[in-house]
Amino acid sequence: MDSDQEARGFLVHEFKGGMISIESGLELLLEELHNPDFDRQYLIDTIHKISEKVSVVKALSRDIVSQLDSASRLFKIQLQSLSLQELLTEVWIKIKEENAHSRTLHFKISLPDADIVVCWDAFTIRHVLHKLLLNAVHYSKATGGNIILQAKTIENHVLINVSDEGMGIPSETISSLFDEPSSQNENCAQAPLKHFGIGLKLCKDIVTQHHGSIWAHSQLNEGTHIFVSLPINAETAETTRPTES
Repeated sequence: MDSDQEARGFLVHEFKGGMISIESGLELLLEELHNPDFDRQYLIDTIHKISEKVSVVKALSRDIVSQLDSASRLFKIQLQSLSLQELLTEVWIKIKEENAHSRTLHFKISLPDADIVVCWDAFTIRHVLHKLLLNAVHYSKATGGNIILQAKTIENHVLINVSDEGMGIPSETISSLFDEPSSQNENCAQAPLKHFGIGLKLCKDIVTQHHGSIWAHSQLNEGTHIFVSLPINAETAETTRPTES
């Protein structure tokens, strides 16, 4: 599957996921409004979540329009100064909220004590991290486990590690994990989750556009670590992979 097909798949999934979330949110609002003892704060929170999905769909629409008359890639990164802690914490909180119903999954985060300013494209990196965390949830064991988001600085790079204690990935699949669609069998207990996101091939493309690297370590039935190395300043960096410590 080429990058254009991955990008089209991304758009279909994101639009479909966004519209399903909006539709579900509106149904919840109507249901709650018919409840004489409705929870005002619950309604407010639901409206905020619907608004966030609308913003995502609007952002996708703007990006498509801006690229329709261009021969360049469907997604062109737009670098900006960002707070590392705010970006990662935002994605982590979103994943926790989306899986608040789970009593077996435990979400943990470990970030550098001192915040740093990175030069990345917030929209695409946010989706990469969200996809990796969704996979960690999706392929967790039925008995649950820890989902961990870690980040640390190594020289002029940020090394991000998304790990789980789930099914793991066969060794023969690791080398092509970011080149072809994953052939992992779904965990039946997690299969009903209605998650939509970009594929790992497009994750790799986005990271590469930031002059970064992405790779995985995994053991069957023990879990998976997905590493993403990104230069602190993607605007001036060359593609490198720092030595792990």
